[in-house]
Amino acid sequence: MNRYLLLCIACISCTEVAESGLTAQSYGRIQFGQPLATAEKILDEKIVMAANSDPACHYVSFAAYPNVRFMVENGVVTRGELQAGQSLGVGIADSLESAKAKHPDVYIQPHKYDPNGHYLILKSSDAKFAVVMEEAGGKITKIRGGIEPSVEYVEGCL
Repeated sequence: MNRYLLLCIACISCTEVAESGLTAQSYGRIQFGQPLATAEKILDEKIVMAANSDPACHYVSFAAYPNVRFMVENGVVTRGELQAGQSLGVGIADSLESAKAKHPDVYIQPHKYDPNGHYLILKSSDAKFAVVMEEAGGKITKIRGGIEPSVEYVEGCL
């Protein structure tokens, strides 16, 4: 009986971890490209926008996913930005070399503001989605996933 209970708890934990990973198309149960209202229903959470939020582009967070913030453009969830954790086997603070070793086909381009930094871009097969990792000083500093071109906006919402 005790072994069965422990196994069930372990399975629940594994499911939660697997469910909440960032990909080019989604984070957990949130699909990039779906209306914010749909995401709210799926997670059973209602987002209250700040009075000064711009409906054209703003960020929201869900209690169910405390380590990510979501960009919402005109009512549609377009990208997720990790605050902690990893995507596709690469985590914040991992080395550039480690990320390149895990994804040898990654597209690398110069950083817009850091002359020594880079963007590592992994596009979906249809090129409609991507995971973008920012690197500075040889370390991954930011990771985001979402719809093109939103996922590649350097400044996020302006």
